[in-house]
Amino acid sequence: MRARCLALHRVPSVIALCVALGAAHPAAADPVKHTLAELIQIARQRSRGVAVAKSERAMRVTQKHEALWSWAPSLDLSVGVSPFVDVQCVEPLADDLPLVQAQAQSLGMTPQQLRMRDCAATIVPENGNSGGWLSTFSLGMLSSVSGALFSGSIRLTQPLFTFGKIEFSTQAAGHGIAAAEAQIDAQRDEVDLLTARAYWGLKAARATLATIEEIRGKLQPWVEKVERDLDAEKPKYTLTDLRRLQLGMIEIEILLSDQTRNAATALHGLQLLVGEDDADIDDSELDLVEIVEQPLDYYELEARTHRPELRALDEGVAASRALARASVANMLPNLALLLSGNIQESTTSVEDSSSAYQNHINYIMFGAALGLSGHFDFAQLARWQHARVDTATMSAQRALAGQGYSLEIAQAYNDLAESRRRVAITNRGQKLSRGWFTSLDDSVEPPSPFDLVEAARNYFYMRLRYFQAIYETNLNVARLRRASGVEVAR
Repeated sequence: MRARCLALHRVPSVIALCVALGAAHPAAADPVKHTLAELIQIARQRSRGVAVAKSERAMRVTQKHEALWSWAPSLDLSVGVSPFVDVQCVEPLADDLPLVQAQAQSLGMTPQQLRMRDCAATIVPENGNSGGWLSTFSLGMLSSVSGALFSGSIRLTQPLFTFGKIEFSTQAAGHGIAAAEAQIDAQRDEVDLLTARAYWGLKAARATLATIEEIRGKLQPWVEKVERDLDAEKPKYTLTDLRRLQLGMIEIEILLSDQTRNAATALHGLQLLVGEDDADIDDSELDLVEIVEQPLDYYELEARTHRPELRALDEGVAASRALARASVANMLPNLALLLSGNIQESTTSVEDSSSAYQNHINYIMFGAALGLSGHFDFAQLARWQHARVDTATMSAQRALAGQGYSLEIAQAYNDLAESRRRVAITNRGQKLSRGWFTSLDDSVEPPSPFDLVEAARNYFYMRLRYFQAIYETNLNVARLRRASGVEVAR
Protein backbone atom coordinates (compact mmCIF):
# COMPACT_ATOMS: atom_id res chain seq x y z
CA MET A 1 0.00 0.00 0.00
CA ARG A 2 2.88 2.40 0.76
CA ALA A 3 4.35 1.72 -2.65
CA ARG A 4 1.01 2.48 -4.26
CA CYS A 5 0.68 5.73 -2.33
CA LEU A 6 4.20 6.78 -3.33
CA ALA A 7 3.35 6.10 -6.96
CA LEU A 8 0.69 8.78 -7.00
CA HIS A 9 3.13 11.30 -8.49
CA ARG A 10 2.94 9.29 -11.71
CA VAL A 11 -0.68 8.23 -11.63
CA PRO A 12 -2.49 10.53 -9.16
CA SER A 13 -5.21 8.03 -8.41
CA VAL A 14 -7.37 9.38 -5.62
CA ILE A 15 -8.55 6.03 -4.69
CA ALA A 16 -5.24 4.66 -3.60
CA LEU A 17 -5.64 6.91 -0.62
CA CYS A 18 -4.57 4.46 2.02
CA VAL A 19 -8.15 4.14 3.24
CA ALA A 20 -7.75 0.46 2.67
CA LEU A 21 -8.53 -1.56 5.74
CA GLY A 22 -8.34 -4.98 4.10
CA ALA A 23 -8.57 -6.89 0.85
CA ALA A 24 -11.44 -6.30 -1.54
CA HIS A 25 -14.37 -8.64 -1.58
CA PRO A 26 -17.37 -8.97 -3.88
CA ALA A 27 -20.12 -6.44 -3.36
CA ALA A 28 -23.44 -7.53 -1.93
CA ALA A 29 -26.23 -8.36 -4.34
CA ASP A 30 -28.44 -5.56 -3.03
CA PRO A 31 -26.19 -2.91 -1.48
CA VAL A 32 -27.70 -0.46 0.99
CA LYS A 33 -26.75 3.01 -0.18
CA HIS A 34 -26.14 5.81 2.31
CA THR A 35 -25.29 9.48 2.22
CA LEU A 36 -22.17 10.72 3.98
CA ALA A 37 -24.20 11.96 6.96
CA GLU A 38 -25.87 8.57 7.33
CA LEU A 39 -22.57 6.72 7.10
CA ILE A 40 -21.04 8.97 9.76
CA GLN A 41 -23.97 8.35 12.10
CA ILE A 42 -23.69 4.57 11.68
CA ALA A 43 -19.91 4.59 12.09
CA ARG A 44 -20.17 6.61 15.30
CA GLN A 45 -22.61 4.14 16.80
CA ARG A 46 -20.42 1.14 15.99
CA SER A 47 -16.98 2.60 16.58
CA ARG A 48 -14.88 0.59 19.02
CA GLY A 49 -12.86 3.72 19.81
CA VAL A 50 -16.02 5.53 20.90
CA ALA A 51 -17.05 2.51 22.98
CA VAL A 52 -13.68 2.50 24.77
CA ALA A 53 -13.97 6.24 25.47
CA LYS A 54 -17.46 5.73 26.91
CA SER A 55 -16.11 3.01 29.20
CA GLU A 56 -13.45 5.44 30.40
CA ARG A 57 -16.16 7.97 31.22
CA ALA A 58 -18.12 5.34 33.17
CA MET A 59 -15.00 4.64 35.23
CA ARG A 60 -14.59 8.37 35.98
CA VAL A 61 -18.22 8.52 37.12
CA THR A 62 -17.60 5.71 39.61
CA GLN A 63 -14.59 7.63 40.94
CA LYS A 64 -16.78 10.65 41.59
CA HIS A 65 -19.37 8.47 43.33
CA GLU A 66 -16.57 7.02 45.46
CA ALA A 67 -15.48 10.53 46.47
CA LEU A 68 -19.05 11.58 47.31
CA TRP A 69 -19.64 8.48 49.41
CA SER A 70 -16.74 9.57 51.60
CA TRP A 71 -19.27 11.87 53.30
CA ALA A 72 -21.20 8.81 54.48
CA PRO A 73 -20.43 7.54 57.99
CA SER A 74 -17.89 4.78 58.36
CA LEU A 75 -18.73 1.80 60.55
CA ASP A 76 -16.44 -0.51 62.53
CA LEU A 77 -18.14 -3.61 63.89
CA SER A 78 -16.75 -6.56 65.78
CA VAL A 79 -18.55 -9.52 67.36
CA GLY A 80 -17.01 -12.41 69.31
CA VAL A 81 -17.88 -15.41 71.42
CA SER A 82 -15.67 -17.41 73.80
CA PRO A 83 -16.12 -20.18 76.43
CA PHE A 84 -16.68 -18.95 79.98
CA VAL A 85 -17.17 -20.27 83.52
CA ASP A 86 -19.17 -19.37 86.61
CA VAL A 87 -17.54 -16.52 88.49
CA GLN A 88 -18.13 -15.56 92.13
CA CYS A 89 -16.70 -12.86 94.33
CA VAL A 90 -14.24 -14.09 97.00
CA GLU A 91 -15.83 -14.42 100.45
CA PRO A 92 -14.18 -12.40 103.27
CA LEU A 93 -11.91 -14.28 105.60
CA ALA A 94 -13.45 -15.63 108.79
CA ASP A 95 -11.39 -13.25 110.91
CA ASP A 96 -12.70 -10.31 108.89
CA LEU A 97 -16.35 -11.35 108.94
CA PRO A 98 -17.37 -9.39 112.10
CA LEU A 99 -15.75 -6.27 110.68
CA VAL A 100 -17.56 -6.72 107.38
CA GLN A 101 -20.92 -7.17 109.11
CA ALA A 102 -20.40 -4.06 111.20
CA GLN A 103 -19.42 -2.02 108.16
CA ALA A 104 -22.42 -3.26 106.20
CA GLN A 105 -24.76 -2.44 109.10
CA SER A 106 -23.35 1.09 109.30
CA LEU A 107 -23.95 1.59 105.59
CA GLY A 108 -27.46 0.16 105.70
CA MET A 109 -26.44 -2.76 103.51
CA THR A 110 -26.40 -6.50 103.88
CA PRO A 111 -23.03 -8.25 104.03
CA GLN A 112 -23.83 -9.74 100.60
CA GLN A 113 -24.40 -6.27 99.09
CA LEU A 114 -21.19 -5.02 100.61
CA ARG A 115 -19.34 -8.02 99.23
CA MET A 116 -20.69 -7.33 95.75
CA ARG A 117 -19.81 -3.64 96.00
CA ASP A 118 -16.23 -4.31 97.02
CA CYS A 119 -15.74 -7.35 94.78
CA ALA A 120 -12.10 -6.98 93.71
CA ALA A 121 -11.22 -10.66 93.46
CA THR A 122 -13.13 -13.56 91.93
CA ILE A 123 -13.07 -17.33 92.14
CA VAL A 124 -14.09 -20.22 89.92
CA PRO A 125 -16.06 -22.29 92.37
CA GLU A 126 -15.54 -25.69 90.84
CA ASN A 127 -11.73 -25.68 91.01
CA GLY A 128 -11.15 -23.06 93.68
CA ASN A 129 -8.89 -20.88 91.53
CA SER A 130 -9.05 -17.22 92.39
CA GLY A 131 -7.79 -14.04 90.83
CA GLY A 132 -10.14 -13.81 87.87
CA TRP A 133 -10.82 -15.81 84.74
CA LEU A 134 -7.90 -14.60 82.67
CA SER A 135 -5.28 -14.75 85.41
CA THR A 136 -6.29 -18.22 86.57
CA PHE A 137 -6.77 -19.88 83.19
CA SER A 138 -5.25 -23.30 82.85
CA LEU A 139 -5.95 -26.45 80.90
CA GLY A 140 -7.50 -27.92 83.98
CA MET A 141 -10.11 -25.22 84.02
CA LEU A 142 -11.57 -26.37 80.69
CA SER A 143 -13.61 -28.84 82.69
CA SER A 144 -15.18 -25.85 84.51
CA VAL A 145 -16.58 -24.24 81.33
CA SER A 146 -20.31 -23.91 81.75
CA GLY A 147 -21.30 -21.29 79.16
CA ALA A 148 -20.16 -18.65 76.74
CA LEU A 149 -19.20 -15.00 76.79
CA PHE A 150 -20.61 -12.87 73.98
CA SER A 151 -19.08 -9.49 73.15
CA GLY A 152 -19.63 -6.88 70.47
CA SER A 153 -18.64 -3.34 69.66
CA ILE A 154 -19.71 -0.80 67.08
CA ARG A 155 -18.09 2.52 66.16
CA LEU A 156 -19.62 5.00 63.75
CA THR A 157 -17.64 7.99 62.47
CA GLN A 158 -19.47 10.75 60.63
CA PRO A 159 -17.08 13.25 58.96
CA LEU A 160 -18.12 16.87 59.50
CA PHE A 161 -15.15 18.84 58.16
CA THR A 162 -12.20 17.41 56.25
CA PHE A 163 -10.29 20.58 55.22
CA GLY A 164 -11.21 19.87 51.58
CA LYS A 165 -10.17 16.23 51.24
CA ILE A 166 -13.55 15.12 49.93
CA GLU A 167 -14.37 18.35 48.11
CA PHE A 168 -11.13 18.45 46.13
CA SER A 169 -11.32 14.75 45.33
CA THR A 170 -14.87 15.23 44.05
CA GLN A 171 -13.76 18.19 41.93
CA ALA A 172 -10.91 16.16 40.46
CA ALA A 173 -13.31 13.33 39.59
CA GLY A 174 -15.70 15.82 37.98
CA HIS A 175 -12.92 17.19 35.79
CA GLY A 176 -12.00 13.61 34.94
CA ILE A 177 -15.56 13.00 33.73
CA ALA A 178 -15.44 16.13 31.58
CA ALA A 179 -12.09 15.04 30.12
CA ALA A 180 -13.51 11.60 29.31
CA GLU A 181 -16.50 13.22 27.58
CA ALA A 182 -14.10 15.30 25.50
CA GLN A 183 -12.27 12.12 24.52
CA ILE A 184 -15.58 10.64 23.36
CA ASP A 185 -16.03 13.67 21.11
CA ALA A 186 -12.45 13.25 19.87
CA GLN A 187 -13.12 9.64 18.92
CA ARG A 188 -16.29 10.65 17.12
CA ASP A 189 -14.42 13.34 15.19
CA GLU A 190 -11.82 10.77 14.20
CA VAL A 191 -14.57 8.46 12.96
CA ASP A 192 -16.04 11.35 10.96
CA LEU A 193 -12.68 11.98 9.27
CA LEU A 194 -12.09 8.32 8.41
CA THR A 195 -15.63 7.94 7.06
CA ALA A 196 -15.30 11.08 4.93
CA ARG A 197 -11.97 9.80 3.58
CA ALA A 198 -13.51 6.48 2.55
CA TYR A 199 -16.69 8.08 1.16
CA TRP A 200 -15.01 10.67 -1.04
CA GLY A 201 -12.28 8.22 -2.04
CA LEU A 202 -14.80 5.66 -3.24
CA LYS A 203 -16.83 8.32 -5.06
CA ALA A 204 -13.70 9.60 -6.82
CA ALA A 205 -12.70 6.03 -7.71
CA ARG A 206 -15.99 5.37 -9.41
CA ALA A 207 -15.81 8.67 -11.28
CA THR A 208 -12.34 7.64 -12.49
CA LEU A 209 -13.65 4.25 -13.62
CA ALA A 210 -16.43 5.97 -15.54
CA THR A 211 -13.86 8.14 -17.35
CA ILE A 212 -11.77 5.08 -18.25
CA GLU A 213 -14.86 3.30 -19.59
CA GLU A 214 -15.71 6.39 -21.62
CA ILE A 215 -12.25 6.57 -23.23
CA ARG A 216 -12.23 2.84 -23.90
CA GLY A 217 -15.59 3.16 -25.58
CA LYS A 218 -14.20 5.91 -27.80
CA LEU A 219 -10.94 4.17 -28.78
CA GLN A 220 -12.28 0.66 -29.41
CA PRO A 221 -14.16 1.67 -32.60
CA TRP A 222 -10.97 3.31 -33.91
CA VAL A 223 -9.03 0.08 -33.40
CA GLU A 224 -11.65 -1.78 -35.42
CA LYS A 225 -11.71 0.96 -38.07
CA VAL A 226 -7.93 0.82 -38.53
CA GLU A 227 -8.02 -2.99 -38.72
CA ARG A 228 -10.61 -2.79 -41.49
CA ASP A 229 -8.62 -0.08 -43.25
CA LEU A 230 -5.49 -2.22 -43.30
CA ASP A 231 -7.44 -4.93 -45.15
CA ALA A 232 -8.37 -2.47 -47.91
CA GLU A 233 -6.47 -2.19 -51.22
CA LYS A 234 -5.19 1.31 -50.45
CA PRO A 235 -5.04 1.64 -46.62
CA LYS A 236 -4.79 5.08 -45.13
CA TYR A 237 -3.23 3.75 -41.93
CA THR A 238 -0.14 1.71 -41.22
CA LEU A 239 0.50 -1.25 -38.98
CA THR A 240 2.33 1.16 -36.66
CA ASP A 241 -0.87 3.13 -36.29
CA LEU A 242 -2.74 -0.05 -35.32
CA ARG A 243 -0.09 -1.06 -32.79
CA ARG A 244 -0.18 2.42 -31.26
CA LEU A 245 -3.94 2.18 -30.79
CA GLN A 246 -3.69 -1.38 -29.44
CA LEU A 247 -1.04 -0.35 -26.92
CA GLY A 248 -3.27 2.54 -25.91
CA MET A 249 -6.11 0.05 -25.27
CA ILE A 250 -3.77 -2.17 -23.22
CA GLU A 251 -2.78 0.85 -21.12
CA ILE A 252 -6.48 1.56 -20.57
CA GLU A 253 -7.06 -2.05 -19.45
CA ILE A 254 -4.18 -1.78 -16.97
CA LEU A 255 -5.59 1.45 -15.55
CA LEU A 256 -9.05 -0.08 -15.41
CA SER A 257 -7.77 -3.09 -13.45
CA ASP A 258 -5.83 -0.88 -11.05
CA GLN A 259 -8.74 1.46 -10.37
CA THR A 260 -11.19 -1.43 -10.00
CA ARG A 261 -8.97 -2.85 -7.28
CA ASN A 262 -8.70 0.51 -5.53
CA ALA A 263 -12.43 1.07 -5.64
CA ALA A 264 -13.11 -2.37 -4.18
CA THR A 265 -10.55 -1.77 -1.43
CA ALA A 266 -12.09 1.60 -0.57
CA LEU A 267 -15.55 0.04 -0.45
CA HIS A 268 -14.34 -2.69 1.89
CA GLY A 269 -12.73 -0.09 4.16
CA LEU A 270 -16.00 1.85 4.27
CA GLN A 271 -17.94 -1.29 5.13
CA LEU A 272 -15.55 -2.06 7.96
CA LEU A 273 -16.01 1.44 9.36
CA VAL A 274 -19.80 1.19 9.43
CA GLY A 275 -19.92 -2.52 10.28
CA GLU A 276 -22.19 -3.46 7.37
CA ASP A 277 -21.16 -5.89 4.64
CA ASP A 278 -23.75 -4.50 2.22
CA ALA A 279 -23.15 -0.79 2.84
CA ASP A 280 -22.50 1.44 -0.15
CA ILE A 281 -22.41 5.14 -1.00
CA ASP A 282 -25.16 7.09 -2.75
CA ASP A 283 -25.21 7.72 -6.49
CA SER A 284 -24.69 11.48 -6.37
CA GLU A 285 -21.90 12.85 -8.53
CA LEU A 286 -18.51 13.77 -7.15
CA ASP A 287 -18.69 17.48 -6.41
CA LEU A 288 -17.09 20.08 -4.17
CA VAL A 289 -18.34 20.66 -0.64
CA GLU A 290 -19.43 24.25 -0.12
CA ILE A 291 -17.59 25.94 2.71
CA VAL A 292 -18.00 29.06 4.83
CA GLU A 293 -15.11 31.40 4.18
CA GLN A 294 -13.24 32.15 7.42
CA PRO A 295 -9.69 33.41 8.10
CA LEU A 296 -7.06 31.20 9.68
CA ASP A 297 -7.21 33.13 12.97
CA TYR A 298 -10.86 32.19 13.34
CA TYR A 299 -10.13 28.45 13.34
CA GLU A 300 -7.15 28.81 15.69
CA LEU A 301 -9.27 30.78 18.15
CA GLU A 302 -12.24 28.41 17.99
CA ALA A 303 -10.00 25.38 18.51
CA ARG A 304 -9.17 26.57 22.03
CA THR A 305 -12.70 25.83 23.18
CA HIS A 306 -13.98 23.36 20.58
CA ARG A 307 -11.08 21.01 19.87
CA PRO A 308 -11.91 17.94 22.03
CA GLU A 309 -8.29 17.10 22.85
CA LEU A 310 -7.66 20.64 24.10
CA ARG A 311 -10.79 20.50 26.24
CA ALA A 312 -9.60 17.20 27.68
CA LEU A 313 -6.20 18.69 28.50
CA ASP A 314 -7.82 21.73 30.13
CA GLU A 315 -9.90 19.42 32.31
CA GLY A 316 -6.80 17.38 33.08
CA VAL A 317 -4.96 20.48 34.30
CA ALA A 318 -7.93 21.41 36.50
CA ALA A 319 -8.07 17.86 37.90
CA SER A 320 -4.34 17.95 38.69
CA ARG A 321 -4.75 21.20 40.58
CA ALA A 322 -7.64 19.77 42.60
CA LEU A 323 -5.57 16.68 43.47
CA ALA A 324 -2.68 18.92 44.56
CA ARG A 325 -5.03 20.73 46.95
CA ALA A 326 -6.34 17.38 48.19
CA SER A 327 -2.76 16.27 48.94
CA VAL A 328 -2.41 19.30 51.25
CA ALA A 329 -5.74 18.53 52.92
CA ASN A 330 -4.63 14.95 53.50
CA MET A 331 -1.97 16.21 55.90
CA LEU A 332 -4.63 17.82 58.14
CA PRO A 333 -6.95 16.04 60.59
CA ASN A 334 -10.67 15.46 60.17
CA LEU A 335 -13.38 16.78 62.47
CA ALA A 336 -15.95 14.03 62.98
CA LEU A 337 -18.89 12.98 65.12
CA LEU A 338 -18.02 9.73 66.92
CA LEU A 339 -20.76 7.33 68.04
CA SER A 340 -19.83 4.12 69.82
CA GLY A 341 -21.50 1.20 71.54
CA ASN A 342 -20.20 -1.87 73.38
CA ILE A 343 -21.93 -4.89 74.84
CA GLN A 344 -20.67 -7.95 76.69
CA GLU A 345 -22.89 -10.66 78.16
CA SER A 346 -22.16 -14.02 79.76
CA THR A 347 -24.49 -16.99 79.83
CA THR A 348 -22.90 -18.25 83.07
CA SER A 349 -23.53 -17.28 86.67
CA VAL A 350 -21.42 -14.20 87.33
CA GLU A 351 -21.08 -12.12 90.47
CA ASP A 352 -19.83 -8.69 89.40
CA SER A 353 -18.79 -5.63 91.31
CA SER A 354 -21.31 -2.82 91.45
CA SER A 355 -18.53 -0.20 91.48
CA ALA A 356 -18.34 2.06 88.44
CA TYR A 357 -14.55 2.20 88.77
CA GLN A 358 -13.97 -1.48 88.05
CA ASN A 359 -14.20 -3.48 84.85
CA HIS A 360 -17.35 -5.53 84.48
CA ILE A 361 -18.06 -8.78 82.69
CA ASN A 362 -21.66 -7.97 81.76
CA TYR A 363 -22.20 -4.43 80.51
CA ILE A 364 -23.76 -2.22 77.84
CA MET A 365 -22.08 1.09 76.99
CA PHE A 366 -22.69 3.80 74.42
CA GLY A 367 -21.35 7.27 73.83
CA ALA A 368 -21.10 10.23 71.48
CA ALA A 369 -18.32 12.78 71.04
CA LEU A 370 -16.76 15.30 68.69
CA GLY A 371 -13.23 14.35 67.80
CA LEU A 372 -10.25 14.99 65.56
CA SER A 373 -8.65 12.12 63.72
CA GLY A 374 -5.90 12.00 61.17
CA HIS A 375 -2.64 10.48 60.08
CA PHE A 376 0.56 12.22 59.07
CA ASP A 377 3.87 10.96 57.80
CA PHE A 378 6.63 12.77 55.99
CA ALA A 379 5.92 10.80 52.81
CA GLN A 380 2.82 12.97 52.46
CA LEU A 381 5.09 15.95 51.85
CA ALA A 382 6.67 14.06 48.96
CA ARG A 383 3.21 13.19 47.58
CA TRP A 384 2.28 16.87 47.74
CA GLN A 385 5.42 17.81 45.81
CA HIS A 386 4.63 15.05 43.32
CA ALA A 387 1.12 16.45 42.80
CA ARG A 388 2.53 19.93 42.19
CA VAL A 389 4.98 18.60 39.61
CA ASP A 390 2.17 16.66 37.90
CA THR A 391 0.16 19.86 37.63
CA ALA A 392 3.12 21.76 36.14
CA THR A 393 3.76 18.90 33.71
CA MET A 394 0.12 18.80 32.62
CA SER A 395 0.10 22.56 32.08
CA ALA A 396 3.24 22.34 29.94
CA GLN A 397 1.72 19.52 27.89
CA ARG A 398 -1.38 21.64 27.36
CA ALA A 399 0.72 24.55 26.06
CA LEU A 400 2.72 22.24 23.81
CA ALA A 401 -0.42 20.60 22.46
CA GLY A 402 -1.85 24.03 21.69
CA GLN A 403 1.14 24.83 19.50
CA GLY A 404 0.93 21.48 17.75
CA TYR A 405 -2.78 21.83 17.04
CA SER A 406 -2.23 25.38 15.73
CA LEU A 407 0.27 23.98 13.24
CA GLU A 408 -2.18 21.23 12.29
CA ILE A 409 -4.91 23.82 11.71
CA ALA A 410 -2.61 25.98 9.59
CA GLN A 411 -1.57 23.00 7.49
CA ALA A 412 -5.17 21.88 6.92
CA TYR A 413 -6.22 25.45 6.13
CA ASN A 414 -3.42 25.98 3.61
CA ASP A 415 -3.94 22.53 2.08
CA LEU A 416 -7.60 23.38 1.60
CA ALA A 417 -6.76 26.68 -0.08
CA GLU A 418 -4.22 24.97 -2.38
CA SER A 419 -6.55 22.11 -3.36
CA ARG A 420 -9.34 24.57 -4.16
CA ARG A 421 -7.00 26.45 -6.49
CA ARG A 422 -6.00 23.15 -8.07
CA VAL A 423 -9.65 22.28 -8.67
CA ALA A 424 -10.07 25.45 -10.70
CA ILE A 425 -6.88 24.81 -12.70
CA THR A 426 -7.54 21.15 -13.40
CA ASN A 427 -11.14 21.92 -14.31
CA ARG A 428 -9.92 24.16 -17.11
CA GLY A 429 -7.39 21.51 -18.12
CA GLN A 430 -9.90 18.68 -18.24
CA LYS A 431 -12.28 20.79 -20.32
CA LEU A 432 -9.52 21.64 -22.81
CA SER A 433 -8.32 18.05 -23.03
CA ARG A 434 -11.85 16.77 -23.48
CA GLY A 435 -12.43 19.26 -26.29
CA TRP A 436 -9.19 18.14 -27.95
CA PHE A 437 -10.12 14.46 -27.71
CA THR A 438 -13.70 15.05 -28.85
CA SER A 439 -12.61 17.14 -31.83
CA LEU A 440 -10.30 14.35 -33.03
CA ASP A 441 -12.92 11.68 -32.44
CA ASP A 442 -15.57 13.64 -34.37
CA SER A 443 -13.19 14.89 -37.09
CA VAL A 444 -14.27 14.41 -40.70
CA GLU A 445 -10.68 13.86 -41.75
CA PRO A 446 -9.17 10.68 -40.26
CA PRO A 447 -7.00 11.77 -37.32
CA SER A 448 -3.55 10.49 -36.65
CA PRO A 449 -3.65 7.51 -34.20
CA PHE A 450 -0.71 9.11 -32.42
CA ASP A 451 -2.70 12.31 -31.89
CA LEU A 452 -5.79 10.32 -30.93
CA VAL A 453 -3.98 8.25 -28.29
CA GLU A 454 -2.13 11.30 -27.00
CA ALA A 455 -5.37 13.26 -26.71
CA ALA A 456 -7.06 10.35 -24.91
CA ARG A 457 -4.13 10.00 -22.52
CA ASN A 458 -4.11 13.71 -21.71
CA TYR A 459 -7.86 13.74 -21.22
CA PHE A 460 -7.67 10.80 -18.83
CA TYR A 461 -4.81 12.14 -16.72
CA MET A 462 -6.23 15.67 -16.59
CA ARG A 463 -9.62 14.29 -15.67
CA LEU A 464 -7.96 12.12 -13.02
CA ARG A 465 -6.15 15.12 -11.55
CA TYR A 466 -9.44 16.99 -11.47
CA PHE A 467 -11.05 14.18 -9.45
CA GLN A 468 -7.98 14.07 -7.24
CA ALA A 469 -8.28 17.80 -6.54
CA ILE A 470 -11.98 17.51 -5.68
CA TYR A 471 -11.29 14.54 -3.41
CA GLU A 472 -8.46 16.33 -1.60
CA THR A 473 -10.54 19.50 -1.22
CA ASN A 474 -13.43 17.63 0.38
CA LEU A 475 -11.03 15.66 2.55
CA ASN A 476 -9.24 18.86 3.62
CA VAL A 477 -12.61 20.28 4.66
CA ALA A 478 -13.01 17.26 6.96
CA ARG A 479 -9.41 17.62 8.16
CA LEU A 480 -9.89 21.29 9.03
CA ARG A 481 -13.09 20.37 10.85
CA ARG A 482 -11.18 17.74 12.80
CA ALA A 483 -8.30 20.09 13.60
CA SER A 484 -10.39 23.08 14.72
CA GLY A 485 -13.44 21.38 16.18
CA VAL A 486 -15.86 23.68 14.31
CA GLU A 487 -17.88 23.20 11.14
CA VAL A 488 -16.27 24.29 7.89
CA ALA A 489 -18.87 23.19 5.33
CA ARG A 490 -22.13 25.01 4.85
